Amino acid sequence: MSDVYERVCRVSQLQDSEKKDYMFPSQDSNNQAQAAQDPSKLYVGNLSYSISEEELKDVFAEYGDVEECKLITDFRTGRSKGFAFVKFATVEDAANAMEQLNEQEVQGRKLFIKIAQPPRPREDRGNRGGGRGFGGGGDRGGRGGDRGFGGDRRGGYNNRRD
Repeated sequence: MSDVYERVCRVSQLQDSEKKDYMFPSQDSNNQAQAAQDPSKLYVGNLSYSISEEELKDVFAEYGDVEECKLITDFRTGRSKGFAFVKFATVEDAANAMEQLNEQEVQGRKLFIKIAQPPRPREDRGNRGGGRGFGGGGDRGGRGGDRGFGGDRRGGYNNRRD
């Protein structure tokens, strides 16, 4: 019988309140970060907003075989956010590119390059739906309408015509 199997059997017999004291390797955030970190993937910051993904790939291709180049853009406007991720075929190529290009000027901006960190788990931010909230809706304005604060559809507190 393996050690892991015995440990799982032992923990499965515990009450829920007792299980919180046990941490398996898959639950350890340090192990997850180390396992998911890819040293051949670089974070490239302080990019010119006008640089294209193809231009960026060409800059990095001089230092090794670029597998992927992803310029991060705002999904609403399509405009660059000024940073990207570049993945190389080998760790050596990535290290060489980082050494050669870090703090070098490209299109008038000094690049900031480091090994990319794995994405952090997103925390639940609750319901972000488009509720109406305070302030009214429809054609009644902020306050007013049938609430006894104003009078007509324009809302407000003192919208009387004398």
